[in-house]
Amino acid sequence: MANVDRPFGLRPIKHLKGGPWNGQTQLCYIPSTDSTRAFFIGDPVVRGGTANSTGFCPTVTIATAGDANPIYGIITGFAENPELLGLTYRLDDTGRYCFVCIDPDVIFEIQDDGVAVLGITSVGRNANFIATHAGSAITGKSGIELDSSGVTDDASFQFLILAAGGDVTNDVTLARSTWEVLISQHQLRLAATDGGLLGT
Repeated sequence: MANVDRPFGLRPIKHLKGGPWNGQTQLCYIPSTDSTRAFFIGDPVVRGGTANSTGFCPTVTIATAGDANPIYGIITGFAENPELLGLTYRLDDTGRYCFVCIDPDVIFEIQDDGVAVLGITSVGRNANFIATHAGSAITGKSGIELDSSGVTDDASFQFLILAAGGDVTNDVTLARSTWEVLISQHQLRLAATDGGLLGT
């Protein structure tokens, strides 16, 4: 049976050392002046270079897909907005606080985009994310996927593919499989010259 086409962005599942992800995040701020697009749970973000008005929360913006573009972390949720109660994503041009998993040793799960069948030989290789789908205003989940057409052996790519996703219905012999990945191009990792990037 075909894998279900249901992108969800990136979701933290466990720690590189073997323990479960404990839910730890950093509170970040998306300013109203950020007009890139709406933000969703599972979106990769980068530091925006400033902070909120008190200085306690760094600003973030959407990460850029592609080779050598770093990632600061993944949005795991949003602080409640009293003016938009129940809204599970950040509207464009609206200031909102979000929770971001910034730990560079957290493993994430992501669905591939189905352009190519990756198979077991993709494990240990590198890939980028791709943004061909918008996030869902109903579920609040991201439309980000793993770019299956560009898997290679290059640590400057954004992710290291560690294994197939653990769901028993996940069939890696078919398109749109889920994969466990580690962020290779992470803004909190050491420089490449210090051995901080992952992959071949």
